[in-house]
Amino acid sequence: MQYKEMKLLTKEGLKLQGWFMHQHVDPESFTTVVFFHENAGNIGLRLDWFELMYKHLKVNIVCVAYRGYSKSEGEPNEDHILDDVDLIIDYCKNEKMINQDKVFLFGRSLGGAVAIHTLRKLEKKGCHYFKGAVIENTFTNISSMADAIFPMFKAIPRIKKAMLRLRWESEQ
Repeated sequence: MQYKEMKLLTKEGLKLQGWFMHQHVDPESFTTVVFFHENAGNIGLRLDWFELMYKHLKVNIVCVAYRGYSKSEGEPNEDHILDDVDLIIDYCKNEKMINQDKVFLFGRSLGGAVAIHTLRKLEKKGCHYFKGAVIENTFTNISSMADAIFPMFKAIPRIKKAMLRLRWESEQ
């Protein structure tokens, strides 16, 4: 698998860890999948999945760890993650090995919520950069997810509200 380390800096000067895994010959002739990752673990734990996608589907893959994940600097929050997504899209638009007519989005779990918000944000701007999207194993919103995982929160809503830092209102 060919790859290059992506060098992304946030507007605050924080470094984000990421890789552009590309096909050996004529990578610009292949589809590129931009992968938005889950909450748990680090992007290195997804290498088996990346290898399957790379070999069997013959795609290029862009994967960047949001702030505070893997070796990316900073603290994660909803606004920061969406800012990080803007950097990822800018990278893709400027990478000569990426065919701009063949860019798809893949979001898993938290990454699914990030993908949904990204698509909505781009749509509001009249931008249809991604040719399609796969949303895998995501949730409607963080509040509902907290209710499912921690049923005791339903009985004490003010504690739940104080504990939740993220919203990710994907169902909207």
